[in-house]
Amino acid sequence: MRILTFLGAIVAAMSSLMYMLDTHLEKFYIFNPTELHALSRSAIAAHGNDTRAVVDYIVAELAKSHPNHVNLAEEWVFNNAGGCMGAMTIIHASITEYLIVFGSAIGTEGHTGRHTADDYFMILKGEELAWKAGTFEAERYPQGAMHLMKRGEVKQYAMKEACFALEYARGWIPPMLFFGFADIGSTTLPQETADIANAVASTVTCGTGTTIGNVPDVTSNGVSFSDIDFSKSSSTPLQFALDKFATADPLASTDLATFQTNLDLYQATEAGVRSEGGDLAIKEPKFFLAFQVARIKTAQGVAITDPGQTVEHLLGKVQKNAGSADKGLVSQVNTLATQLS
Repeated sequence: MRILTFLGAIVAAMSSLMYMLDTHLEKFYIFNPTELHALSRSAIAAHGNDTRAVVDYIVAELAKSHPNHVNLAEEWVFNNAGGCMGAMTIIHASITEYLIVFGSAIGTEGHTGRHTADDYFMILKGEELAWKAGTFEAERYPQGAMHLMKRGEVKQYAMKEACFALEYARGWIPPMLFFGFADIGSTTLPQETADIANAVASTVTCGTGTTIGNVPDVTSNGVSFSDIDFSKSSSTPLQFALDKFATADPLASTDLATFQTNLDLYQATEAGVRSEGGDLAIKEPKFFLAFQVARIKTAQGVAITDPGQTVEHLLGKVQKNAGSADKGLVSQVNTLATQLS
C-alpha cells in the first residue's frame, strides 16, 4: 500500500510539472508556423515543381533567419511510421519542436498516429489526402496548402504519386519519436506487439545509437536498452536473463519499478526488431522479465487482472521460447514459479 501511495504521489507530482511546463511551451518555440507556410509558398513560387530547388531555398532562408538552429548537413533516411513509408531529412529538432522535409517519389499511405504536439504539414509538391473517422469526404491539400493536425487528433492519410512536405511539429516531441521507431522496418507488427508498443510509447525515448540490427537504443527512467542488452553477452538469452534479472530475497523487497522499466525497454526493442523482420531471440529474456514482474507483483500483493500476465501463463511462455541449449535452465525457472513470497 505504501508503494502504491508513493507511486501515486510521483504521478501527481509529474502531472503537475508537465501541466506547468505545458503552459509555458510557447516560450521555447523558435519557429512560427505562419512564417514557415509563407516561406514554403515563396519557395514554390520561385521554383515550382523543382523540389530539389524548393528544399534548398527553404533551408537557405532558414539558415539566414535562424543561423544557430538549422541543420545544414542534409541526410535522408527512410522512415516507416503508421505504415506510411517515406524518407525524411531533419532541419531542426529539440524536445519542443522538429522541422523536417518528408515525402515519397512514388506515393505512400498510412495513419498519422495520435500525438502530443500540433503538426503542420505544408505541401511542397503533389497532393495529400486525409480522412477522419466519422466523416464521409476526404480532405484535400494541394501544393502550397497547409494541413494542421491538432495534438490528439488522428487520421488516415495518403500522398498519391510524388509528394513532399515541410513538416513542423510543436509541443512535446519525445513521445512522438517512438511512433516512427515502432515501424522502423517494413514488417507489420502483430496486434499484441503493436498494442504494447503504443502502451510504452509515452515512457520510452529513442537515442542516436543502435542496438539489435538498425533498432535505435531506447531509454526509460535513466536506463538504456544497451545497458541490459542480452545480445552483447556470450551467454544464451535465458542464462543472461537468469543472471541479470535475478530478484531480491525476500522477493517482495524487489524494486518492481526497476524490473518494469527493464521490461518496457525489452518490449520496445522487440517492436523494432519485429518491424525489421529480425531474429526474435529477444523473446526469451523479454518473457522472463515479464515472468519476474508477475512474481514480484504477486509477492507484493499487486492485483494482476490480465490473465496473460500471470506467473503461470508467463512461465509457459518462457518454457515455449527456451532454446535447445536452455532446457537445463528451464528447471530453474520452474522453481522460481513456486517461490512467490
